[in-house]
Amino acid sequence: MKEDKETSEEVIEETTGQRTEENAENTAVAPDTDHDRNDWKQFREDLLTVLRILNPKNIFSGRMISIDFILHRWKTLLLIFFVLMFYISNRYSCQQKIAEIGELRKEVEEIGYKSLDMFSRLKNLQREEAVLKTVQDNGLNLSYPQKPPYVITYKRDGTE
Repeated sequence: MKEDKETSEEVIEETTGQRTEENAENTAVAPDTDHDRNDWKQFREDLLTVLRILNPKNIFSGRMISIDFILHRWKTLLLIFFVLMFYISNRYSCQQKIAEIGELRKEVEEIGYKSLDMFSRLKNLQREEAVLKTVQDNGLNLSYPQKPPYVITYKRDGTE
């Protein structure tokens, strides 16, 4: 009988948040500790509920995903769905961009090799021997000048 009285007082205390005088006298716990204890009890109950839901038996039997579960958590499930879709699309676009970057790097490398090849051909054509050979092959009557070049000076007053 006394146990029933204690449990009923605990139920009243938990539901109303008020303590009866008899219960307050019997317990030597500060009110802050009671609040912490209630938070701990609530956390423990929530954790047990989650563990019951995530029980492998419930998962494989299909009880975990019931209509009630979906109706109570449809906003959260919708948010999770959109976050997953965003993650998947973001990863796909990143993979495409990485592939494109790889192709562009190969293209830049090929263009660098081509420019190096053109530069070496141009240097080869600019050599004096190559120029003389081209002049002779084309039949141009060009030769080295016998006199060195000279500077023409011009004075502003009209005389040279």
